[in-house]
Amino acid sequence: MKHLFLLYFLAVTSVAFAQKSAYIKDRLYFDVSYTLQKRDLMNEEVQRIRKDAFTLSACYGVTKFWEPGLFYSLSKESLGRGSHFVGIKNNFHILPFFIKPDNRFFRFCVYITDVFAVNLIYFKASGVFWYLCDDIGLGASFYFAKHIGINLEYRWGFMLTGKPKRSNYQNVINFGLCFRFLTK
Repeated sequence: MKHLFLLYFLAVTSVAFAQKSAYIKDRLYFDVSYTLQKRDLMNEEVQRIRKDAFTLSACYGVTKFWEPGLFYSLSKESLGRGSHFVGIKNNFHILPFFIKPDNRFFRFCVYITDVFAVNLIYFKASGVFWYLCDDIGLGASFYFAKHIGINLEYRWGFMLTGKPKRSNYQNVINFGLCFRFLTK
């Protein structure tokens, strides 16, 4: 019971200190991640497991809680020559609703993320196959230096085109480095 109370106390204390220090507006945010993802929703011809995905994203803080940007992921497909996942990413930050923005270099970010993208898959035999999808999830970043941090995202994906083989649902986990730079 004492350990549980101590963990609760540490969590509440970190949030209390954080209440004086979030800032998103006018910030450039870059993310370089490794992606673990399984997309086996389609028919037998296109079914595959995505491996070794490399992800890049860049966002800009338009308001104190919203960062729109671009998203790109490249992976090797088990049946093809590769997959390009290109789209628009939106991060909606949660902490600015509870924290005053007086420290522009706060170390934590917690956000709801959305990636709307097209997935282009190149097959050796049949050419290009594509489909639209939307991934919605949660993310968190911790900055161990002024401009460099680590990032973790978990997203639920939904295929918007094509004919899913199973339920229209998939899991995505991104983890990697993130970089932030203030423009003003």
